[in-house]
Amino acid sequence: MTVAAVEAQKETDALAGINGKASGTIEELTEKLVEQTKALRESVQVSISSVSELNQVTYTLSKGQSLSASAVADLILKYPELAAQIRKTTDGWIFEGQILEKIRQAKLKKAIDDLKAEGDSTRAVAMESLKRIQFYGQEFQSITTFAEARDKIKDIEKEITEEQKKNAS
Repeated sequence: MTVAAVEAQKETDALAGINGKASGTIEELTEKLVEQTKALRESVQVSISSVSELNQVTYTLSKGQSLSASAVADLILKYPELAAQIRKTTDGWIFEGQILEKIRQAKLKKAIDDLKAEGDSTRAVAMESLKRIQFYGQEFQSITTFAEARDKIKDIEKEITEEQKKNAS
């Protein structure tokens, strides 16, 4: 093998290494997206469950029924703001005012906000990934000599390192 061939092989290997680092960075972004999406979905599920529970309590109270002490205790543990609006009746307990509706509306708003945040987060990561893919594609297309390849490799490695430091913060 000639010296030029060895140098060419080194440059090719270095470019392959950069390509692997770029792929790794995109994979990191994807993993973050998956984690964020999972957390947001869990939050949405909790909010939806809360809304369902509050709907059932509201329905029960709207029918003129009261709640048992244990049902009220469970609700107050989940929603401490209910404690100030509780009233004893001859048959059990009820909540005064529109407190249940206010809590229900807050939970609905949170679920909607979480769904919007999930969509925004997904779009942001997808756009960032596409920008990186396009950038690296343009960088690789512009390389015509081994000297340029060496310079580009150094620049890209520096950029990846800086981006990884930024993402770690």
